Amino acid sequence: MQCIGRLRVSLAVGLALCAVALTMTPFAQAGSGVSDVETALNARFAHTPWTLAAADATPLTLQQALDQTLENNPDIQAAKEKISEMQAKRAMVKNKRLLFFFRYFNASFLEGSAESDTQAAREHLEAVTQKALLACVTAYYNDVRATLKSYLDYRRIRQGVKSVLLAQRRFESGDGTGLDLIAEKSLLLKRDEDYQQSLSLRPLAQAQLALAMGDFPAKARLRPSDLSFSEGRFQIPQYQQAFPPLETLLAEPIDKRPDSRELFYRRLSIYNLLRANINQFDKNQTRLMQATLAQLDMKLKRARQAAEASVIQAWQTLTFARQSLSIAEERAALARTALRQVQISEKAGFSSEKDALDAQVRDDEAQIALIDAQLDYNHAQFRLLYAVGDLTPDATRALVLRPVRNADPSQAGL
Repeated sequence: MQCIGRLRVSLAVGLALCAVALTMTPFAQAGSGVSDVETALNARFAHTPWTLAAADATPLTLQQALDQTLENNPDIQAAKEKISEMQAKRAMVKNKRLLFFFRYFNASFLEGSAESDTQAAREHLEAVTQKALLACVTAYYNDVRATLKSYLDYRRIRQGVKSVLLAQRRFESGDGTGLDLIAEKSLLLKRDEDYQQSLSLRPLAQAQLALAMGDFPAKARLRPSDLSFSEGRFQIPQYQQAFPPLETLLAEPIDKRPDSRELFYRRLSIYNLLRANINQFDKNQTRLMQATLAQLDMKLKRARQAAEASVIQAWQTLTFARQSLSIAEERAALARTALRQVQISEKAGFSSEKDALDAQVRDDEAQIALIDAQLDYNHAQFRLLYAVGDLTPDATRALVLRPVRNADPSQAGL
């Protein structure tokens, strides 16, 4: 009885699997003919050819993005207005000297407080500007990365389609199994999912870039023109900023960072205000001002500690990025050489079509990895400039407008 029951279950499962197989598309079936599978693949993965950007996208270099950030970023504009506000307050303090009851002793401290507020506003503008410039560089490179990822995922799909057709032919000739064919189809579906995800990343990256430049994200139709694409190869400018050793950077005054200088002048302003009103404040008002000074002292100490830590971190990031770039150049050169050798070997009959497809995928991946390492290296230089407080408009312009060379994977290792 148990054997009869098991037989019935097996028959039921077999009939169910047959019913499922009959309803599956030629792409999903393991044993469909090559022509049917090819038709199904073309219908399922009929993606439009990959493009660097939309036809109506505006080309934008990194320097142009930085210039627009300086001109349109609302945080920078607000910081400029803060300077005007402090300058007006300083003028009002000076005008009070004309009043007969205003003692000169008090006026000197009040004017010093107003001058410190004005200087703090200037340092705040410098800090906001450097932060906005770094955010712009980060957003620009994220846009480039999204573009590269979409290209790599698209190439993987095209290679995956060829792999499925090859597995289908091997299955029909008896050289491959149905499981091998199903595995190739599953991998192709995963690649298609990755491609759809990468396509969604490009609008997000462009929206972040537009936001960094002070524009409305919904209007973003940009193309990062520093990234060029020709004959299936990418190029990106490579920058080279000379930095002193880490010990030298740490020995320099940490207070050169604008955010630290802003705290210093804010503290000086409170100190002068307290001195100006030392005889007018009651006990509680004096304690309040002294507590404010103590808090600013702690914030300034913390800012100095954070600045030192950020310099160390940025330096290590740059060191690692430089090493990774060297490795990526070697890998790109090896992958390119391997592809050429496999292509020659395939024509001679010593390598299979599958070997050629795998070599092409590895070459595509190595090419994108090289450009990605180049972006990391460039970005690490901007980060170190920001960490030491030198990411000024002049410094970024000098770095961007004098690239060392273009990173070209076809020339890697030469």
